[in-house]
Amino acid sequence: MNIILILSIKFNFQLDSHIQFEFSGEFSYCSFILTFGSFMFYISLVSKFKL
Repeated sequence: MNIILILSIKFNFQLDSHIQFEFSGEFSYCSFILTFGSFMFYISLVSKFKL
């Protein structure tokens, strides 16, 4: 289960990086914030399951 989550998150990061290369300005900034937010959400989920 964790492997699937990690793979999907890596895939999402690759998608976001491709989107940032294609677009510039505010869109890439919003994409970065969304990616960072989803990463922090994933970290909080992992810490909850470990406890």
